[in-house]
Amino acid sequence: MTNGPEDQLADALAHICGDTAGIREALEPNTDPLDHLLEAVRTDEGVTTALNNLHVALQAAGDALGVHGHNRSPASGLRLAGAVASRPREALLICPTGRCSRYDRPNPTTPTPTCAIDGLALRQTLL
Repeated sequence: MTNGPEDQLADALAHICGDTAGIREALEPNTDPLDHLLEAVRTDEGVTTALNNLHVALQAAGDALGVHGHNRSPASGLRLAGAVASRPREALLICPTGRCSRYDRPNPTTPTPTCAIDGLALRQTLL
């Protein structure tokens, strides 16, 4: 299995291609980073910079994984079972401070789980 820059770029673009509408919705009202990336890919100019700008914008909009976190390469982690880009985005509870990789699924019939280290409630993010 290869994990070079081309593979990482291909995985990132595959994620974007498979979830363009969801990414656009997450960025609203400013979808410029997505539009700039799509144009950069079309012209094959400045793709890496545009991709990194989109990654930062998605994280700022609340998508903890951004673009690179959805990659399937070992360097960025594996996808969660059942988390497929072509499906609607799913809620997931994650470590409130980002110190660990704990995750859980929200359950409306039980209280939100808390961190065993500092007692903070796990925070919700979207896949």
